[in-house]
Amino acid sequence: YHKWIQSFKRQSDVHVLEMLVKHRMPSDVPSQLDKQIPLCDEPMKAMNECRISSLRAKVIHVETPTLMYIHLKSRDQSYRELRQGLRFYDGDDHQNRDYMLPKELALKGYLCAVRNPLDWDNWHRARIIHVLDNSVTLFAIDFGNFITETIGELRLLRAEFFSYPIQAIKVSLSGIAPFAMKWSDGAIDFMKKFVRKYKSEYNLGCVFIDQLPDDYYS
Repeated sequence: YHKWIQSFKRQSDVHVLEMLVKHRMPSDVPSQLDKQIPLCDEPMKAMNECRISSLRAKVIHVETPTLMYIHLKSRDQSYRELRQGLRFYDGDDHQNRDYMLPKELALKGYLCAVRNPLDWDNWHRARIIHVLDNSVTLFAIDFGNFITETIGELRLLRAEFFSYPIQAIKVSLSGIAPFAMKWSDGAIDFMKKFVRKYKSEYNLGCVFIDQLPDDYYS
């Protein structure tokens, strides 16, 4: 059975794997063939409409000066509702067991809920990036950081959590570049310290001027 399951995992055959474990999944957990989380469309709308007025934002996570994640003030209420809803997974042990992610569904690209150590261990939506035995690397789509956790700590996403657009918007400062094609640790530390004052309040003005390529991560 294990080898059979692994063959479907290698093919990323979500349909077959979900069918195999459907009897173990709560009724409010949808198939991820039918449900996907929408993107935040405000930056694209702003660029298409050639808006020069800034959108209020706050920085939530920094990798480098040319790779950061922000939240928009216009999405604040949506984010608060999402965070409140995800507290569902703080319920009793019996409830938590019902929503534990089956090992069969621990495959690249699958969406689930996990505690985020960079956000006081609150529950976040995340996409599985890599699986090695019982260890899983995930990307927190509403915060912008990577998380490593065991399969037993992941939870199935209820249908309601697919209606909220992705909250973390990936951005890059325009008109700057690192020396020697790579940012120094000092430059990264400076940037992280500089944006700390923009993490708690929406006091940063953003003007979106171009779209980053889909594979942008450097």
